[in-house]
Amino acid sequence: MGELNIKQKRFADYYIETGNATASYLRAGYEAEGNAAEVNASRLLRFWSILRSGMKNWMLNSLRI
Repeated sequence: MGELNIKQKRFADYYIETGNATASYLRAGYEAEGNAAEVNASRLLRFWSILRSGMKNWMLNSLRI
């Protein structure tokens, strides 16, 4: 998959913050109609690199004083 794009980074950050994939998908700037947000958010969650990146950023930010 390579490097994450801005929306993917935002999705990861918002998902770590809220735990809500659908809301994170929409808040990251993706657009969807019907249940497409739920479906596409689920697809994004399958990419471990997105979660790993968000968790890494969260951990780094948490350790800063």
